[in-house]
Amino acid sequence: MVTNTCKGCGKCCSYITIQLDNPERKHDWDALFWYLYHEKVKVYIDHEDDWYVEFETRCKCLNEDNGCTIYNKRPIVCGEHNPKECENNGMKESPYKKVFTDVEELRKYLEENNINYQFRKRMK
Repeated sequence: MVTNTCKGCGKCCSYITIQLDNPERKHDWDALFWYLYHEKVKVYIDHEDDWYVEFETRCKCLNEDNGCTIYNKRPIVCGEHNPKECENNGMKESPYKKVFTDVEELRKYLEENNINYQFRKRMK
């Protein structure tokens, strides 16, 4: 008997993650700070040293029991999701090598890694 390990979970349907170019210029770092000034947003580095922005936002197609209301016509990306790689089911380690949930964590990271980032001064 095959068990549906996803039934009632909905974890993978509660956020959107977008890969970013690795930050190199002031503009890149500025964008990361801008993301982190928003609610329910994280920036993280994965175990391959790739950078991502993650938006915590629930899919409109989940019902109250976290079931998919469009399962038979869901997007391909949903169908390609492997439950064995899910952070709730089979993932052996966190997807995050380093995670930033606010601007202070990112500032500290810049300082610890000797990354020169000049914060914009207010104009008088």
